[in-house]
Amino acid sequence: MNDEIRTRIEVCKSVPTLPVVAAKLIETVNQDDFGVNDIAVVVEQDLGIAAQLIKTANSSAFRRGAASTDVLHAG
Repeated sequence: MNDEIRTRIEVCKSVPTLPVVAAKLIETVNQDDFGVNDIAVVVEQDLGIAAQLIKTANSSAFRRGAASTDVLHAG
């Protein structure tokens, strides 16, 4: 990360705390051997994000075949 950007982030006092699930997701995708299942496990921990993902997957823009009923199938 650019040093100037890092410095600005470190001194910024108005940025809200990162939600736990978002922090876990960042940690997961930074691993060398992560997969879709790993991401699904993390996303399922936040019901709001999981519901939105399933809703989007079932929308007319993305739906293919049967409706998605869980995060892994929606991903």
